[in-house]
Amino acid sequence: MSDADDERPSPTDHDAWCRVVRGGQLSRFPEAKIVAAIQAQHKSAGRDQRIVDQMAEHVSDRMMRILRRAISTDFPNEGWDLVEAAHEKMLKALFLPQSPDGKGLRTAFKGTLVHRATDQARKAILEKRRISYAEDPGVLATRSTELYSLAEQEVHVRTMLDRIRDPQKRQAFELHMDGVPYGGTKGKTIAAELGISADKAAKLVKDAKRQLANMIGKS
Repeated sequence: MSDADDERPSPTDHDAWCRVVRGGQLSRFPEAKIVAAIQAQHKSAGRDQRIVDQMAEHVSDRMMRILRRAISTDFPNEGWDLVEAAHEKMLKALFLPQSPDGKGLRTAFKGTLVHRATDQARKAILEKRRISYAEDPGVLATRSTELYSLAEQEVHVRTMLDRIRDPQKRQAFELHMDGVPYGGTKGKTIAAELGISADKAAKLVKDAKRQLANMIGKS
């Protein structure tokens, strides 16, 4: 039986994580669990930092893919400048376990990344508006502003989700929106992604739906 088939190694079990990395099994573990292991073992005495570096490289790749999907290609340079800026910030947070984003990455990996992607997109939209107005206070709609309108719609949706302050609840709902089931023995599940039971996953999604419904009702 492989390590990935066993109970997930604790973040501090360096020998077990070495076997996972050398066996090419990192992709079988939720990113949040790998983050916890990186944060527990980074620059720790007696830990092979080459193994930690390989885990960090795996997490970095996953960050980039998630951020790329979260930021619209309607931005200049297809949004790559925003993606790379967000990626740089989250890589720094990966090695700062006590920072808000450092904690978020090990409890709600995808939700934390999407939250930061939304921040980058929101700032870019505000800056675009500021520059456009400064250049021409009476600026009319152009192809550029139409594209920004599409991006703004995406940011609006993400902003609503960001108002769900519990990162685990927010990620559970996002996974639910993507069609991921609460639990099960095959394929990706909310329970497996967050390291919780299927009942807990269902409760988080139910609570998120109620919270969003209240927000919409008050808007």
